Order: sequence, then C-alpha cells, then structure tokens
Amino acid sequence: MVHAPYTYKEAFARLDRNLKKDEKLSIATMSSELSELHMGLGMWIRNHWIYGHPEFLQNEHPKTDTDFTILFMPDRMSEELLRQYRRHLRTRYKITSK
Repeated sequence: MVHAPYTYKEAFARLDRNLKKDEKLSIATMSSELSELHMGLGMWIRNHWIYGHPEFLQNEHPKTDTDFTILFMPDRMSEELLRQYRRHLRTRYKITSK
C-alpha cells in the first residue's frame, strides 16, 4: 500500500514523476476553473491519497486549522491540492496566470 503524501512538496514530486510534460503544461495553463480535472486526476488523488489515508497532507493542515472544508471534504482537498500544484507548475514554467 502506498502512503499518502504528508506535504504539498511530496505530492508535487509524485505528480511531477507521474505526469507527462504536456499534461503538466495543460494544468499550468488552465484558467481559474479546475473542474475539468475533477473526474480524472482529481478522482485519482481522492481514491489513492485521500480516502482511507488520514495522514494526507497532515503537515500542511494542522488539526488546529479552522478551515474544516479543506480538512474533511475529499473533493475540496483534491481541488486545493490541484490549485496549489497549478501554482507550482506556473512558477516552474514561468507562466503568468490568466
């Protein structure tokens, strides 16, 4: 069984290893709406890293965090991870946000 990433940095490294460059560029250039990833990459993240893995990003969102939507809703957790990953990719590829 694969453990879920504890930090965004660890999650980004795994996504970087597993996604092709054209997939990463596609994510980096997406507009503010990431909903088209919900049933694809977002579902993969939920199924493999979130469901059944309470340690998912535990170092990024301590238990004292008051944003319970991020902490306890898998859809929101995967959405936030993808939003942060897009920011990471835009910095890497020097893409300005739209």
